[in-house]
This record gives sequence, structure tokens and C-alpha cells, in this order.
Amino acid sequence: MNKKNLFWGFVLIVLAVYVLISRIGIIPDLPVGKILVSLICVYIMIKGVINRNFAEILIPLAVIGCQYDEVLGITKITPWPLLLAAVLISIGLSLIFPGKRKNGVNITYYSDGNGKTVEQNTVNGKFVEEGTQDGEIVHIENSFSGNSQYVNSQNLLRAKVENSFGQCNVYFHNATLKNGKATIEAENSFGETNLYIPGAWRVQIEQDVALGDVKVYGSGNADMDAPSVLVHAECSLGCINIYIE
Repeated sequence: MNKKNLFWGFVLIVLAVYVLISRIGIIPDLPVGKILVSLICVYIMIKGVINRNFAEILIPLAVIGCQYDEVLGITKITPWPLLLAAVLISIGLSLIFPGKRKNGVNITYYSDGNGKTVEQNTVNGKFVEEGTQDGEIVHIENSFSGNSQYVNSQNLLRAKVENSFGQCNVYFHNATLKNGKATIEAENSFGETNLYIPGAWRVQIEQDVALGDVKVYGSGNADMDAPSVLVHAECSLGCINIYIE
């Protein structure tokens, strides 16, 4: 059982029970909407700490501040000044501590042949190979930008796409799956992620959604012998579109 689904399922059941019993006066009435939004923000912040993503930490924190501005005594700077400051600070920290991010996108290939790690750069949205063409694992990371990336791996085993506060388009039409199987993990927060998957592949989709949406357009190959890909789509306050064509 998916632990995230278990957690959110439990939270929703508790909130539903609270809504019912609060109406009959057993317990005091509390702002359910604020509590739910706060839980989602805390969840995104934890992800941000794990992923070292400044935007996923500061912007949800600002949203929480806007919700409880009267209690915190910060009504003079909410909502827009506080939210704008969170966005600007996130961008500033990302510029100061960019890591290996290039043009808002961080792409890394890992080759299993001799244990070497090989970086992939992009020029005009296309991969420029450095050392090998049989990368098995692709990592694409995008924040505060709009980008289109083309996966050309001829030995693809796993792809991870992380997008926050931007639009990320990833095309898999030029990829070949290792042993006919691969996994695509898409994580989207406050943005839009578009995955373009060949219709010749057999596609299985798992969804993990918190106040977001995952939409699927088209259908994969029904042939059990066709190359198969498992897509795990995790979306918080945004949208993941999966185009199978």
C-alpha cells in the first residue's frame, strides 16, 4: 500500500468525521479549510527540504503565513507582499546556490557499464552526449521556467521528472527501453508537467494527487509483448498531462 495515499486517506477521513461531529456541538468548530491547506503546505515543504528546493520550502511557508496573519501579527505584509517576497527570495537563493542546474533544468545520465557518471547537457532543447549514449537513468529537474526536453536514451531504465512553479515538457519518442521495460516518475508542485509517450508502448499509470490533477490523453499498446512503461505521477497543486501518441 502506498504510504502517501494512506496518510492522505487518513487525513481526509479524520476531517470528514470532524465536519460531522462539529455540527452537533460535541467539539468546537475549527477552520477545516485552513487546516487542510496547512497540511498540504507542510507536505510540500517536507518534499522541498528533501529535494533541496527553495521554492517548495518558502512559498508554502508564505501561504501558511497568509492564512494565520492575524495570529502572527503580520497583516500589513499579507497576502501579496509576503508571497512576492517568498518568490523573489526563492529565485535569489536558487541563483546563489544553483548546484548543477542549467537553464532551469538539471539533467543527469548514469551509465552502468563501468560505474562512471556521465552528465547530459542540452542545446536548443536537445541532448548533447558526453562520453556515452547508453544512459539508463535520466533525471530532469525544472523550477521557475518553461522547458522542453527530449529523451534520446537507447537503454532507458528509469526517468525522474521534477517540476515546480514552471512548465516542463518531456518527450520520450526517441527513447528505447532497456529489456523492454522502464519506469517514469513525475513529481509536480505548483506547475504543469507534460509527458509525451509513444503509443507503441504499453503504459501503466499510478497516481498520487493532493489538490492537483493528472490527465491522460490517448491509450497505450494493448499487446502484452510490447515495451512497457510504468508512470508514477505525483501532483500537488498543479497538473500532470500524459499524452500517449
